[in-house]
Amino acid sequence: SRSAAKLPKIVVYDFANKRQKHVLTGHEDLVVWTAFSPDDSQVVSASYDGTYRLFDTVTGDCRHVIGPIDGQCTPGAWSPDSKHIVVCGNGRRTSEITGALEGYSIVAVFSAMTGEEVARFKHEDPKSRPAHVAWSSRNDIALTRRHDTDIWIWKPFEDEIISSFSLKIEDPRMKVYASFGKISWARGGKLLIVMIGDGTLEVWDRDANVKWTLERPQGLDTKRFGQSFFWLEQHQILMSLNGDGNLRFFKLD
Repeated sequence: SRSAAKLPKIVVYDFANKRQKHVLTGHEDLVVWTAFSPDDSQVVSASYDGTYRLFDTVTGDCRHVIGPIDGQCTPGAWSPDSKHIVVCGNGRRTSEITGALEGYSIVAVFSAMTGEEVARFKHEDPKSRPAHVAWSSRNDIALTRRHDTDIWIWKPFEDEIISSFSLKIEDPRMKVYASFGKISWARGGKLLIVMIGDGTLEVWDRDANVKWTLERPQGLDTKRFGQSFFWLEQHQILMSLNGDGNLRFFKLD
């Protein structure tokens, strides 16, 4: 095992006062995700050591440790009211049927106050690996799987899947290239925005049941830069960064 000095650390820096505020410790493997809660009272972190940790932003103390899950944790999401966190990861467990070790995935909601699990997504394929999650202000969660083109809309507190859809890919071998790279809600949970591996954006207005496909420009070189998007709420504009290094702006109305 590594010495404490070599273990991962999360640094909270106060830019207003130009000083380091906290050094958050406890993880024993790569930290893959951190995020402030919407009310800025907590910082959550996910690590390949199989745990999530919730830290108080005032004191720097660790409030709760979620896990270990006997596997690796992946990025999750905060609820808009900062009261819950959706935890994602992949682990291994002993099969109740065969007694052999088998892989499984976890997508579950935990209370930020108590650290206790309050809901768990029950997927038809328990071995599928979660990829991206996004929590809307309507209290439902959109989630995807790695190397797949399916999306589920889950209401965790009712434990109900209220919608699901999939991008149709004729050649199954192309699913890895068409799988979703990012997912996000906009307009108060009205719009669901996803980016496909080639840079194409799919936007679904679930109230009007309308979908826009914003295809990447033909011949676009996607190898030079990473790709992402951001919704500008104040201007009601969707901004995307494509592989050629250019920003593109879309007005959806």
